[in-house]
Amino acid sequence: MNSSISKTKTNFIEWLSCERSAFYSFNAYPGKDLPYPDQAQKNQAYKVEEESTKLFPGIKKSHDFDFEINQSAPITVYQPTIKVEGNLEVRGDIIKKDIDSKIHIFEVKSSTKPKKEYIPDIAFQVFLLKKNNINIETCNLILLNGEFVRKGNINPKKLFQILDVSDQVKDYLKEDSEINRYIKEIESKTILERNISSTKCKKCPYIVSCLAGISSQILSIPRGGKKIQKLVDRGINNLIDIPEDVKLTENQQKYADVQISNKYQINKSVIKEVLSSLEFPITFLDYETIYPAIPKYDGTYPYQQVPFQFSIHILKDDGNLIYDEYLHLEKSNPMPNLLKHLSTVVGYEGSVISWNDIFEKSINNTMSGMYPDYKILLDSINERMFDLSIIFKNDYLHPKFMGSYSLKNVMPVFYDKLQYSDLSISEGGTASYKWMDMIFGNLDIKENEKIKRDLLEYSKLDTEGMVEIYKSLINLVN
Repeated sequence: MNSSISKTKTNFIEWLSCERSAFYSFNAYPGKDLPYPDQAQKNQAYKVEEESTKLFPGIKKSHDFDFEINQSAPITVYQPTIKVEGNLEVRGDIIKKDIDSKIHIFEVKSSTKPKKEYIPDIAFQVFLLKKNNINIETCNLILLNGEFVRKGNINPKKLFQILDVSDQVKDYLKEDSEINRYIKEIESKTILERNISSTKCKKCPYIVSCLAGISSQILSIPRGGKKIQKLVDRGINNLIDIPEDVKLTENQQKYADVQISNKYQINKSVIKEVLSSLEFPITFLDYETIYPAIPKYDGTYPYQQVPFQFSIHILKDDGNLIYDEYLHLEKSNPMPNLLKHLSTVVGYEGSVISWNDIFEKSINNTMSGMYPDYKILLDSINERMFDLSIIFKNDYLHPKFMGSYSLKNVMPVFYDKLQYSDLSISEGGTASYKWMDMIFGNLDIKENEKIKRDLLEYSKLDTEGMVEIYKSLINLVN
């Protein structure tokens, strides 16, 4: 191992989540690039950090922390780099030395609530500072204020909340074995333990290296969590080989049965009864939203889902299919114009189909509170809404779904004309950040036009796919 590589706070936090991933990262193993939406989310966090500096008049960007912190005058610096013997390194967020020469750490997080994993983050900084004989007076978290509602220009004192977590950090450092173990093992071991998680592993850049040889059937066990870890540790690589002492839940057993038999299971009578209760005209509805950490529009709060686009297919009882859409193309709040157009398309009769209706209903509930003129319409839509995905939780299971009932997993079984993998924008996170790039970025006309086309194509596929799934189900049960 290369002893000249820095042991950083970022790598330590990664190590706490998964030692194997941190090991690969520390030793510069080749891995997948960070997906666009994850990188965009990271950039959003940087903007929150930058906005938080407005809480500290006279704050300066750090250039030489050792020199700055040893000056007699009070000083506040951001992005200080702290280095310690043994190639330990951390880049902090904000460090303040007050008029009494007492040192205060401020860690900025783009969250509205404190999380337990934030404490080791700050503790690592304190650990290094103490090695440089710098004692800390207070440790603080700067978080977004979840109750903040924008009205005009943003007041940073209202946008943020500051929490003193000194006691939690002190308690963590009383048992600093985690930090010391990281320092020792990240460099000395040839390989470290992996923490297999069906959700986290999918985003890991080292998934190919780490999980080579492990079957996707095992890794896709619904809500598998520690169960997957246990099976992998025992060398079990096929669902059929799962021993009796590993108890699967009802849904996990259904998944296993379908995968092992390689045949789909369908409860036709239940599906027929559900679909026969739907009334024409049937409206298939999908929203695309942004959820900025720092609210962009008056009346909105941090991470509020703000719809900027909808796609609608309306199926008449004679089989006629009508399509309509809306995409906001200005910097103004998209909701008023979106609602105005929605009200001309969706009436008060017939069923409304969505995929995961909790999302669409929550958007409608939020908008009805903000725009009471549309409350009757939005409440009516919610009352008539049916979640098509429910069918694929229990009553239609297919081996190609791989235990998931997401639209992207289900649609290819019924509709092969066009797939998400064929699109430049293929999921909601990318759509959200691409729209913000188009509206608030400095892109040229050609780039903006491409994003516009991609957004319209992606959103249309969502409702078009639901229509095809609905039609296929009708044919199956009849």
